Amino acid sequence: MKVVRDTAISAPFTAATPDGHPVNELRVDDDGALWVRSGTVDLQLAPTESTLLVSAARIAEATTEVTNTAGYKGVVVFIDVTLDPAEASITPHIEGNSGLSDEWYTILTGAAITGTGNTVLRAFPGATAAANTVANDQLPALWRFRMAVADTDTITYSVNAILLP
Repeated sequence: MKVVRDTAISAPFTAATPDGHPVNELRVDDDGALWVRSGTVDLQLAPTESTLLVSAARIAEATTEVTNTAGYKGVVVFIDVTLDPAEASITPHIEGNSGLSDEWYTILTGAAITGTGNTVLRAFPGATAAANTVANDQLPALWRFRMAVADTDTITYSVNAILLP
């Protein structure tokens, strides 16, 4: 975390890493008072990586629910299939829930995966949508990753996610 002393307190945050991502920083005025705007501290969330499903051999549907309490807007999901001895067929889904019911809605459904290798799914506001890989959508307060299965063949995979501010 970086502290920036700023006499032009109304100036927008412009700090960025060399690859263009925002830098987390606290803004203070000449007296060292923290810059607060609209009653909230103006901080940028940092992308956060987590494991949704550890690498394991599976034959049944796998689901993991994520409570998005920090208000992340998007996600990049990485699926790594390392062993598929019988050519199993699995289909990844990113789904949302309004919180008002038990019903889930589809944010993105990936293409069926039938062999080893990596698959990447992306869902975030402003994304250029692409069938089965990218959705222009925002993560709700409750979302989940679900891997549907088409058969009872064993397949070994892991699923990781990077939550995007």
